[in-house]
Amino acid sequence: MTQLQSLPPEADTKIKSLLESTENTNHRLALLLLKGYDLPQDPNLTQAIIDSPQLLLMCLQICPPSQMQSPGWLHFYNQVDTFRATMFKTNYLPDELYQLQALRALYLDFNEFSEFPEGIFRLETLQTLNLNYNRITQIPERIATLEALESFEMVYNGIEYLPKSFVTLTRLRQLDLHLNMLGDLPDGFEQLQQLEALNLNSNEFTLFPEVVLELSQLHTLNLSRNMLGSLPKELGEMKKLEKLQIQQNHLSKLPDTLAQLKDLQHLSVEHNNLITIPECIPEMTSLTFLNLKNNELASLSESLTNLKNIQFLDITNNPLQDIKITPKLKNWIMGIPNFQADKKILELIKKEG
Repeated sequence: MTQLQSLPPEADTKIKSLLESTENTNHRLALLLLKGYDLPQDPNLTQAIIDSPQLLLMCLQICPPSQMQSPGWLHFYNQVDTFRATMFKTNYLPDELYQLQALRALYLDFNEFSEFPEGIFRLETLQTLNLNYNRITQIPERIATLEALESFEMVYNGIEYLPKSFVTLTRLRQLDLHLNMLGDLPDGFEQLQQLEALNLNSNEFTLFPEVVLELSQLHTLNLSRNMLGSLPKELGEMKKLEKLQIQQNHLSKLPDTLAQLKDLQHLSVEHNNLITIPECIPEMTSLTFLNLKNNELASLSESLTNLKNIQFLDITNNPLQDIKITPKLKNWIMGIPNFQADKKILELIKKEG
């Protein structure tokens, strides 16, 4: 263990002055001066380093955690629980970063990683990992070592499949894999029983992944922009669903069983092939958001007036050639804070009823 002396007052003042500068050369000089001394337990100094990812990386390289074992440095590195390297446009981070054993959240989004950074697997207490917008095409089986992971985002990469070991991440609560190339989920995916939000938007699913039906805690499900032709009737048994996004698929109807989703507040089903209002929708009495635009709807059912809590409704770009505006339907529409429809429909509503 390296024994370090306390920093002399005059050096402390000089280092603080250098760290307050915006020049990287001054930061480097300050850290070089610090290298031979224990880090003062000064909250302002500590926060100044933590708040600057570039400065923290410089600190890690000049004063690596494995070498700085004195009380001040140990105290400092044990406070670094989050690191953000967003938009660094890099495919490399120094090995010292992965020595931060207190790290709980790591954001490496909008970079140029083409492979999953191996050092991440040393961060066994990591709870949040963001690798959005990189160039990674495979998730290694070693992902299973990240047993504490609760939130995992890997948007807009080139992922075609999840490794078998992925299903061992049983603490996951949020999983966002949209804008990839997934067409299926691994066997055992239903083991992720803590999962509350799942985003599979803009992938290559042609069939509804039925393992999702067994995720009993799920409250948000996004399967929009896939190639689904139908939904299973068992979807109505997911009683905790509050938000369902299934827009831009090939759906011509919805299962009647969706009427059982009494807690559903948000339903996005735009850009599909619905010809009539699905019978289940008027039964979803908790709905506050309903998007039906860009379908093939010929009319509006008066049964929609059952939706007493609706705050947003969009019916634009539907034929609606058989629409009849009754007084009850007009009063209901007029009470919706955000109602969107084609101009001719708005004029008809104003005129009729």
